[in-house]
Amino acid sequence: MNKQSMIKAYLVDLGYRISVAESLSSGNIQSSLGSVPGATEFFEGGITVYSLEQKVNLLKVDKTHVLKVDCVSGRVAKEMARGVCELFNTQIGVSTTGYAEPSEEMGVEQPFAFFCIWNNATRMELENQRVILDGGSRTENQEMITEIVIDQLTQTLGEI
Repeated sequence: MNKQSMIKAYLVDLGYRISVAESLSSGNIQSSLGSVPGATEFFEGGITVYSLEQKVNLLKVDKTHVLKVDCVSGRVAKEMARGVCELFNTQIGVSTTGYAEPSEEMGVEQPFAFFCIWNNATRMELENQRVILDGGSRTENQEMITEIVIDQLTQTLGEI
């Protein structure tokens, strides 16, 4: 059984549904979860949000904080994961935010990401990690964080 099918089995067994808020991973996690046969049994949907305005408006991320950190921090990831649970009325929320490539303008030499797995049923953060991305290209880094999140989601849900 692949990891996505394991995620489905865990969520169906728990009676939980999942939603995803992506910035850095640009919809890749949603695509990964949506590829599972019978995805409608556990996957409610997701949203890809790049702009500060949409993170604030749609996901209720704290504007003062995101302005200070250019939308990239563990706190932003947590607020995105909570916000997507509220937006889609799900028990589990997953989010990503970060830099998929170096940005001289932002002072980012090494791409990195934050991701969060939020349990809205218990109002608890299950996982919040900062990950250094060294996949090379923007696309490779997006694929890398997607794989890391799917791996961690499989492990985390298996422990609930």
